[in-house]
Amino acid sequence: MKESRLYNGSMDRVIRVAQSFEEAEAIDLDQWLELSGEQRMHIGEQMRQEVFGAHDQRLERILRVAEQPGD
Repeated sequence: MKESRLYNGSMDRVIRVAQSFEEAEAIDLDQWLELSGEQRMHIGEQMRQEVFGAHDQRLERILRVAEQPGD
Protein backbone atom coordinates (compact mmCIF):
# COMPACT_ATOMS: atom_id res chain seq x y z
CA MET A 1 0.00 0.00 0.00
CA LYS A 2 1.34 3.40 -1.00
CA GLU A 3 0.46 6.32 1.29
CA SER A 4 0.71 10.04 0.56
CA ARG A 5 -0.18 12.85 2.98
CA LEU A 6 -1.55 16.22 1.95
CA TYR A 7 -2.05 19.02 4.48
CA ASN A 8 -4.70 21.67 4.14
CA GLY A 9 -4.95 24.03 7.10
CA SER A 10 -6.13 22.14 10.16
CA MET A 11 -7.27 19.07 8.19
CA ASP A 12 -4.87 16.17 7.79
CA ARG A 13 -5.70 14.39 4.53
CA VAL A 14 -4.40 10.92 3.84
CA ILE A 15 -4.53 9.24 0.45
CA ARG A 16 -4.19 5.47 0.42
CA VAL A 17 -3.83 3.45 -2.76
CA ALA A 18 -4.91 -0.19 -2.64
CA GLN A 19 -3.92 -2.92 -5.06
CA SER A 20 -7.38 -4.54 -5.07
CA PHE A 21 -10.99 -3.86 -4.07
CA GLU A 22 -10.61 -6.33 -1.21
CA GLU A 23 -7.60 -4.43 0.15
CA ALA A 24 -9.49 -1.13 -0.21
CA GLU A 25 -12.46 -2.53 1.72
CA ALA A 26 -10.12 -3.78 4.47
CA ILE A 27 -8.47 -0.34 4.70
CA ASP A 28 -11.88 1.37 4.92
CA LEU A 29 -13.10 -1.03 7.61
CA ASP A 30 -9.91 -0.64 9.67
CA GLN A 31 -10.17 3.15 9.48
CA TRP A 32 -13.88 3.09 10.46
CA LEU A 33 -13.23 0.77 13.41
CA GLU A 34 -10.45 3.07 14.70
CA LEU A 35 -13.05 5.82 15.23
CA SER A 36 -14.95 6.15 18.49
CA GLY A 37 -18.71 5.75 18.55
CA GLU A 38 -19.04 9.51 19.06
CA GLN A 39 -16.90 10.20 15.97
CA ARG A 40 -19.03 7.80 13.89
CA MET A 41 -22.23 9.49 15.09
CA HIS A 42 -20.78 12.91 14.19
CA ILE A 43 -19.93 11.70 10.67
CA GLY A 44 -23.42 10.25 10.27
CA GLU A 45 -24.97 13.54 11.40
CA GLN A 46 -22.80 15.49 8.93
CA MET A 47 -23.94 13.18 6.11
CA ARG A 48 -27.61 13.57 7.17
CA GLN A 49 -27.26 17.36 7.13
CA GLU A 50 -25.68 17.30 3.67
CA VAL A 51 -28.58 15.26 2.27
CA PHE A 52 -31.56 16.69 4.19
CA GLY A 53 -30.27 20.09 5.32
CA ALA A 54 -29.34 21.39 8.74
CA HIS A 55 -32.97 21.69 9.90
CA ASP A 56 -33.78 19.92 13.11
CA GLN A 57 -37.26 19.06 11.90
CA ARG A 58 -38.65 15.79 13.22
CA LEU A 59 -41.70 13.69 12.45
CA GLU A 60 -44.66 14.17 14.77
CA ARG A 61 -45.67 11.11 16.77
CA ILE A 62 -49.34 10.28 16.35
CA LEU A 63 -51.19 7.37 17.91
CA ARG A 64 -54.70 6.39 16.82
CA VAL A 65 -56.72 3.40 17.93
CA ALA A 66 -58.99 2.10 15.19
CA GLU A 67 -61.97 0.03 16.26
CA GLN A 68 -62.49 -3.06 14.15
CA PRO A 69 -66.14 -3.50 13.13
CA GLY A 70 -68.10 -6.58 14.28
CA ASP A 71 -66.14 -8.90 16.55
